[in-house]
Amino acid sequence: FLWQPSHTAVYQSLGQGEDRYVSMRVQLGGEDLQLCLLLDGHSGSGAAIACQRHMLFFFVRSCVNDPSALSLQYACAVTFRHFHASILQGTDSDSSCGATLVAVNEYRQYLVCANVGDSRIVHIEGRKRNGGQAFQVLTEDHRFTENKLERARVV
Repeated sequence: FLWQPSHTAVYQSLGQGEDRYVSMRVQLGGEDLQLCLLLDGHSGSGAAIACQRHMLFFFVRSCVNDPSALSLQYACAVTFRHFHASILQGTDSDSSCGATLVAVNEYRQYLVCANVGDSRIVHIEGRKRNGGQAFQVLTEDHRFTENKLERARVV
């Protein structure tokens, strides 16, 4: 398997204008990473806009210039906890959002992803010999109607 440069794409149905997306390339510890963040706004766009403006920068600072998978996983957890608390305490309390973050380290050939909500990350590996596309869904849907474990955890 030859690791190809990463690309991002977003597919979303037309909604109420509450969703946001941001992508950036950064360098951590001398290694290039591709970062992508998809935000699924609910009851307004305030929370999604705040996360779009600040969440990836907070994530990068939380990595402390360490591009290892363990550091990226830790930064995902810290970032999600921070923004969850921040949104709960914010003035736009009627607004919320789901978030899906992926960090791709092309040099080490891995990716780390985290999500809360029902957005999905799909890794597309390229063409199969039969002409189809090889893909794998990397995230779990946290929607209550779809996920019995999530429903049991919260209720």
